[in-house]
Amino acid sequence: MTRTRTWCLLALALIMPLAHAADHCRAGEVAYFACQTRAKKLISLCGAAGKAPSALHYRFGPPGKVELEYPSASAADSLARFSYNEYTRAMTYYVDIGFANGGYRYALFKRYDGTESPVTDYGVSVTAPDGRDTTIECVGKTTQRLPELAPVLHCDKEHAFGCPGS
Repeated sequence: MTRTRTWCLLALALIMPLAHAADHCRAGEVAYFACQTRAKKLISLCGAAGKAPSALHYRFGPPGKVELEYPSASAADSLARFSYNEYTRAMTYYVDIGFANGGYRYALFKRYDGTESPVTDYGVSVTAPDGRDTTIECVGKTTQRLPELAPVLHCDKEHAFGCPGS
């Protein structure tokens, strides 16, 4: 019995790292959001490791090649550039982490709607300066720790979802 339990624990320890999505996070960072798209690109929201992140960076691109990073690695006040919004009601939970860059509005999202058939969607929506919306959805495994950011990010009071606890 003990030997079987030991083997099970060892197998679990080896498999657990595989349960996380690939990401663009660097050494000393943790992934608060990470997934792969249908186009095989990675969406990553990385924060400085620690009890609460002191910095956040959005990175997008194919594995090993970041095509878009926001803010730049040298930005001092990166947390202030992101907002957190959520909406909850019975069997529904939406979270957005938003930021603006070059006239475009980005929102990393988690959408859970269990009203008809339970579905959880993850991805990033991008609104162009002319108002056109594009949604890039995640496929496969998704790392999602967005609610952990609520205490350290400001709430966008203009967002339709509202603010946590309101």
